[in-house]
Amino acid sequence: NGNYSLDSEGLYDSWYGNGRLDTEDVNGNGKLDPGEDLNGNGRLDTEDVDRDGKLTTYRMFDRQPQWQTKSDLLSLEWRHTLSPRTYYTVRLSRYHTEQTSNVIERLNEDTDLDGVLDVYWATEPFEDLNGNNAWDEGEWYADLDKNGVYDYDLNWDVDGDGDNRNEDLNGNGLLDAYTPEKEVTTIDDDQDMFHDWNNNRYVDESERDWDGDGDIDEYDKRYFWIPWIEIKDEGFQHTTGGFYGVGSGHPYTFNRTHWHKDFKDVYMAQFDLLSQITDHHKFNTGFELSYYDMFNYSPPDRYSYAEKYHVNPIEWAAYLTDKMEYAGLVVNAGLRVQYFDPRQQYPAPEPYVDENRNGEYDYGESFTDVDGDAKWDDGETDPTWSGEDYADWDGDGAPEYYKVREALAGNYIHEIDDHKNPKWAKVRWNLMPRLGVSHAITDKAMLYFNYGRYFQRPAMAYIFRNINYDMGGGYPIVGNPNLAPELTTQYEVGVRYEFLPGFLVEGKGFYKDIFGLTDTRPVFWTVSDWYTTYFNRDFGNVRGFELTLLRRPPGLITGEVNYTYSISKGKASSIRQGYLTEWSGNIVPTFESYLQWDQTHMLVAHVNLIYHNFLTSLIFNYGSGTRYTRPGQGKLIVENTERYPSRLSSSLRMSYGFSIGKMRASMFFLVNNLFNKRDVRRLPDVQWYHTYKTLAEDYESGKITYNEYMTQVDLNHDGKIDQNKNYPERGAYLNPVVYSDIRRVQIGLSFRLN
Repeated sequence: NGNYSLDSEGLYDSWYGNGRLDTEDVNGNGKLDPGEDLNGNGRLDTEDVDRDGKLTTYRMFDRQPQWQTKSDLLSLEWRHTLSPRTYYTVRLSRYHTEQTSNVIERLNEDTDLDGVLDVYWATEPFEDLNGNNAWDEGEWYADLDKNGVYDYDLNWDVDGDGDNRNEDLNGNGLLDAYTPEKEVTTIDDDQDMFHDWNNNRYVDESERDWDGDGDIDEYDKRYFWIPWIEIKDEGFQHTTGGFYGVGSGHPYTFNRTHWHKDFKDVYMAQFDLLSQITDHHKFNTGFELSYYDMFNYSPPDRYSYAEKYHVNPIEWAAYLTDKMEYAGLVVNAGLRVQYFDPRQQYPAPEPYVDENRNGEYDYGESFTDVDGDAKWDDGETDPTWSGEDYADWDGDGAPEYYKVREALAGNYIHEIDDHKNPKWAKVRWNLMPRLGVSHAITDKAMLYFNYGRYFQRPAMAYIFRNINYDMGGGYPIVGNPNLAPELTTQYEVGVRYEFLPGFLVEGKGFYKDIFGLTDTRPVFWTVSDWYTTYFNRDFGNVRGFELTLLRRPPGLITGEVNYTYSISKGKASSIRQGYLTEWSGNIVPTFESYLQWDQTHMLVAHVNLIYHNFLTSLIFNYGSGTRYTRPGQGKLIVENTERYPSRLSSSLRMSYGFSIGKMRASMFFLVNNLFNKRDVRRLPDVQWYHTYKTLAEDYESGKITYNEYMTQVDLNHDGKIDQNKNYPERGAYLNPVVYSDIRRVQIGLSFRLN
């Protein structure tokens, strides 16, 4: 019945655990024939899910990705002292990371168990130059049966068994061995039927001369090669549950990504010069240059989401600081210059004459028709050249439809997926001043002030993601090479006071203004089809104060106690918030709300007790609950108005050190989670948690009666609250991993040679 439980399935109860292969497919043709539908559900029910005539062995880790990861770092550092007051440092480095992922797909091609690869051609493909959906003299076609004429109704059963099957799932022309009993070992396991080592979005096994003309050309690629999205077992719908499987033999495991390859090389050069020019001025300057070589590739998954880019951005920065020290006054002043060039093109709007000066194109205004399609393009709704474009492919000023033979002949100035009206993305320059001032009020008290402007380059993924505008999938996301860096302006003022020898108290207030945070917005290319792109829209601020009590060594007891009060508000808590809001059909808010990580109160204590060779350390960390969004608000959602439970972590470590000859030994006693408090780490079901937490609060506050409360939380009527409602944080299915670890105690002995 599709509920994933061993309830009675009526007619098929006898199938379970009887050791036999049971199926409705009596004649083994893979179809539901008249008289075979024993339960009348209109589907072929069978235990032979991989259609090899045997009971299928379920393997939990089958079709899980195999990962191969490599990384290395090469670095060289040179330091040279020019004088007792001056030295410089030069650093050169290259950091390389690489990942390859492959899902070992092994599928049974021989579904009729005759030991022969069944191949069937219904028709011969052709290039429809005039778009009339019929082959015309002079148009290319694949003469598959080599009879010299085009056969629209080819109806060719190549293997001659009369069943019109096409079993060649990976297009290699061979019947691949099916060995489900053999374990999968490595990323290049020889059982795998699908590869993409050349990272071109086609199954390697299918990249051959299909039409037999002696040449592997664009016609083979366009009409015969198998794109990853068309792997034959994709979309196989299982008879129970109404879901789709990836591995036909294993309906309960899947991985959306068949293949992945990425590498990143970062080449860096740095120079730093430090000089105490005078007794009052400490001068520091330098620069750093970074060159990136980044490749990221994932072929289309079952939902058509894909990724492929190879980019080489450059960034550099130079800085200058001066630390000025005078009696009672210390000033740190600095300036940093930052440069970033994504070195990437994007499809820009076609130039137009803004006749009414409203800052946007209006119908009827003159424009430069870059692609020759007789309409103004805004660079977003029609960003790339596609095979369906009726446009100026060859640069002669006249529009025409795309033709493969013209592309092969080199007559086109554009290629499929090229950007229309490509322009280079902006180069970003930023100046970042910084100032710190501290003034000694007395010999035991100091007042200080800090100010700084900090620009942070957006993550490379937000800049380069899907820059080829692959519009597969229901909700594609496209990167934005023109993203500006995010700006944080920070102010801090505080005072420190040593009220007793070794005892220091500090209080400070802080404020951060954050602008240009990366968000997402939808771009509609039709009324109902849209993609999401990144842009600078979000803003936020963090403000609060911090109190610290510090006991410095020496002494029997040392440590630090710190309390922080803060409020964090902003437009969005994450870069995906706008995307998910659009995806769910809700309204993206334009006002500030609390941020997800807003934590009003934090208290941290670290205390050490030192007596001769005996050391005791206690660490205590308390935080009020972070925030979550109340479910069920409608289209316009006010984010993060509710709080999770508070958190408390603690640990105790006691150790005693002693010597044994030339050996140093230590006995230790360690307790993690000293108070055995089980914090909620995450929620499997926010809706469930909020519903039953609110019910309990309403009952405790008297808003609802006992009977009203029990009616909703005691569904089995045993007089007790159902466990999943008494512990709503665990969700409907009482997920046990929502909590942090229990108290753990370790006792040990360590040795170290002097």
